[in-house]
Amino acid sequence: MSGAAGIDSMMTESGERRALAALWSLQGIGRVTLDALRAYGPLEQWLDVPPARFIPLVDEWKPQALRSLSDVRRLRETADALEAALSRFGYEMIFGDHPKFPPRLTELGACPPLLFVSGPGAAVTPRRRVAMVGTRHPDPGFLEHARKVTSALGASGVGIISGGAIGVDQACHGAALRAGAETWAFVGSALDELDSAQRELIGPFRDHGGTLFSELPPGTRANKSTFPRRNRLISGAADVVVVLRAGDRSGALYTGTFAQEQGRPVLAMPGDPFNEAAAGCNALIAAGAGICLSHHDILRAAGVSASEVMLNGSVETALEPVSPLAQRVLAQITRTATDFDVLLGLTRCGSGELASALLELELANRVVKRPGRRYETR
Repeated sequence: MSGAAGIDSMMTESGERRALAALWSLQGIGRVTLDALRAYGPLEQWLDVPPARFIPLVDEWKPQALRSLSDVRRLRETADALEAALSRFGYEMIFGDHPKFPPRLTELGACPPLLFVSGPGAAVTPRRRVAMVGTRHPDPGFLEHARKVTSALGASGVGIISGGAIGVDQACHGAALRAGAETWAFVGSALDELDSAQRELIGPFRDHGGTLFSELPPGTRANKSTFPRRNRLISGAADVVVVLRAGDRSGALYTGTFAQEQGRPVLAMPGDPFNEAAAGCNALIAAGAGICLSHHDILRAAGVSASEVMLNGSVETALEPVSPLAQRVLAQITRTATDFDVLLGLTRCGSGELASALLELELANRVVKRPGRRYETR
């Protein structure tokens, strides 16, 4: 590629991303609308034309989106305003190929095309990450239990993800920071519209390497729809989701539901059957979630063995050796669950041999068996 061609390519990529960011920053425009507009070519082509030129191309604009576009003269001006706001607030806008972008989020069909971030994010040594979620109003004395479990995980080098809310979320973030562990908060508003309790996280997060994430552009306030929406990011960015305390109507249950849909292991901490604050956790366990009695249960679910060693602040797991056949099978299994019959074709071994190899990999804590004879790597 010539120098000029390389510059043209970079300009095109930059223009496409600016158009994407401008559209994403407008209320009522999501992935469906973006995909419909992309059917007509690169988004960059709309940067310098009035929205009236491209509005007729999409049949089903949300009313909110049309109201937002009615105030837009050119998308380029919207992109300029967005970049100015981010500079003013000191936040970054990152896309899926950025080192800070949570790697497991990119596996999801519902992954946002960009995130707004404050902090190092995933631009550190790779590690396992656990979502620790729960009610804003746990029963008296429970937060100390949440802190102890989180501290033990943090001391093992595991990253902690939560939602930054008062109660269980903030107890887990605080315990992670005190343990010197990585911690991420996905919030249900723009980063410049945090509630008073979440604003208290900014200083400790900045000083101790925590990260705030949001998919919402500057100026977007939280509402009843944004919190369930952000819960899919909490679960999607994690290797394991743990619901520590939740009543039967707790918002933390949304995170557990998203985790199940995303193929993430879900654990719940049981409580007294007469304790209403634990009713949601008990229901999750009754429906098949794993039981969390200590941080050891979480480490096992995350695939971190007792033989782990600390190196440069991260966890490296000393894995159990497996047979050559099991190694060949393992090479065909991805982090997205792979069907038994598909593995038969990929490995070209008999069903008995494959079943034996898969059992060996399960016992060695290398794969997880999912419903329907589907397997995924730890």
